[in-house]
Amino acid sequence: MNIVFLLIVATLCVIHLAYCILIIYIIYINIQNPVSTTLPNPPQIMVSVLIIARNEAHNLHQLFANLIAQNYTTKNIEIIVVDDNSTDETLDIAKSYANQLTIHCIELKNYTNITSNYKKQAQALAVGHCTNDFVICIDADVQLTPNFIAAHVQHYTSNNHYFQYGLVTFNSNTTNLIQRIDYNENLALQALTRGAALSNNHLLCNGANMAFSKQAYTTLQVQSNSTTNASGDDVLLLQKFINAGYAVSYVNTTHAQVQHPTTTFLMHYLQQRARWFSKHASYTNTKLKYVMYCIGLQNIVQPLVQMSILMMCCILTFNLLTIYYLVMLLVITVLTKLIIDSALVHKFEQTTTSTITKLTLSFIWAAVVYPWYVWAVVLYTKFTPLRWKDRLIS
Repeated sequence: MNIVFLLIVATLCVIHLAYCILIIYIIYINIQNPVSTTLPNPPQIMVSVLIIARNEAHNLHQLFANLIAQNYTTKNIEIIVVDDNSTDETLDIAKSYANQLTIHCIELKNYTNITSNYKKQAQALAVGHCTNDFVICIDADVQLTPNFIAAHVQHYTSNNHYFQYGLVTFNSNTTNLIQRIDYNENLALQALTRGAALSNNHLLCNGANMAFSKQAYTTLQVQSNSTTNASGDDVLLLQKFINAGYAVSYVNTTHAQVQHPTTTFLMHYLQQRARWFSKHASYTNTKLKYVMYCIGLQNIVQPLVQMSILMMCCILTFNLLTIYYLVMLLVITVLTKLIIDSALVHKFEQTTTSTITKLTLSFIWAAVVYPWYVWAVVLYTKFTPLRWKDRLIS
């Protein structure tokens, strides 16, 4: 029993140390590489903007208002909207802006051959309808800066790259624990994304803010060879470009960022994370696998070790000194993770947006219980079919 327990404790210490080193490195890289705030002044090339929408009627007015307000020549912007079998007014709202923007609407329901992996198939279909080589992909529920398109165009025309991606920020006005957990986790992922990219290691990206060359995309035959995963229209697409030898880059400017809402409900949170988890086996980037295993093991092992230590404390009631050391180990690991995670989120906020969220009780509580939510996601994935926007995913 003692040997097994010592091995458990040693494993915790090794994983915890590796996790701390990784997070501290990410914090350092983000701090050492400030985000550019220089106003873009790009050439006026033709641009295609892709929006895949399913029941997004409540978000589209804000998005189109942002597109109309872009500091970029409107006639040089083509917008491709794919309506993914919406049951609300998504399509009608998109069409209503045709007198202000150049909009082409595609109804996915008219393509009877698309019966699974709708979002990725919709992306490939939309790219095929683009009349321009430079393609920007955004989600229907994001908010754009006035210079969003200009910043992407300037980066694209200044670099010989075929795939680029930018920052995704999140609404910090959280009202419940799920939103706070979602906010913390997403900002941590963005910090990792940016830190890796600025270290010339392109590991992650977010489909809410990425752009690429249509010619390169078509050459990769994305539509025909990427339909076997329930998710991954972003990271797996990034991997395809890298594996094919295409140059990729990160657009390190505040003007090329989008803001995304946080997840409000537990079920939506679990479904989204389950989709993310479903694609881990398809990662081909060795560094990404190591990073994900390091972070995943830290959050999966920690609850197990916590329970083991508490159980040993109950068994060793006669040995107060041993109990003291075990409790101290538990407290130290929890506190150091809390401090490092808090520093990661806050420093990233400060570096990328010049603001910082107050370290509230809800923030601390979210960070402490987060590892247990990881377990909830793992169990949910094992026993529940994957869904996206109330639709089963094959």
